[in-house]
Amino acid sequence: MTDLVCHHEGCSARPTLRFVWPWGVPAASCGEHSYVPGQVAANMNQQAPALIPIEPDNPSVRAHALLDKAEDAFRVMRNLLMVFDDAIEQLDIAFPTPVPVIEHTPTAPDSANPMLALIQTPNVEQTPGAPPGPSEHTQDTPALTPDQPA
Repeated sequence: MTDLVCHHEGCSARPTLRFVWPWGVPAASCGEHSYVPGQVAANMNQQAPALIPIEPDNPSVRAHALLDKAEDAFRVMRNLLMVFDDAIEQLDIAFPTPVPVIEHTPTAPDSANPMLALIQTPNVEQTPGAPPGPSEHTQDTPALTPDQPA
């Protein structure tokens, strides 16, 4: 692939793309002149040729190219993150106080929900083993006053 040169006259740049002209001749192009095959095809009312990247034969060169692509992707993602951070900061400035939480209050009385009626029964103290209700001792016993002897 070292014999490939850019199709553009006078260009000595290393070709990075290969393609086939609409008339069937294979060619190569540098990045600067990669638009020309599409223009030529459009002038001939033909479909633009597919531009195929030329992979270098040296694995270290390929690895370096992949690393460059990864670094470019990292820069793009970092810039997007900075844009999102700025947007969040603008939202914090626009809405400085938190949105109030509205608590749900039931519209129906508690007796409409039988589970709530079970939970909200009054807390009555009872003697263990005694039947529910008032004690027999409290019904007939008159209340003592401070001036009565016990």
